[in-house]
Amino acid sequence: MVHILADNVHGRKIEPGETHEETLIREIREELGCEIKVGQFVAKCTHEYPNVIVRLHTYYANISSGAPYPREHEKLEWVQVEKLQELDWAPADIPTVTQIIQDAARASMTKE
Repeated sequence: MVHILADNVHGRKIEPGETHEETLIREIREELGCEIKVGQFVAKCTHEYPNVIVRLHTYYANISSGAPYPREHEKLEWVQVEKLQELDWAPADIPTVTQIIQDAARASMTKE
């Protein structure tokens, strides 16, 4: 599971004294109703849109309990890493998605 954590998403911010990992755990609990264990850091990306600057911190994560349910989103969809390039990503997400694809390719070569 990969989740992209923004410093400010839909007006949400990292709470004072909260780490990025703690924020991710809280946000997943609030938005998807499940618990996660945060894994390896993937990437940090900053993207400037016309009206806002978005800073994304991405981590790999595993679901530790519960099942994700889209409480604040229209739907939730699991896709294979090979299909990630077929999706319509926001410009701020593209560098991170590229990194995830590269990580998967390296992992695949290591297994062979």
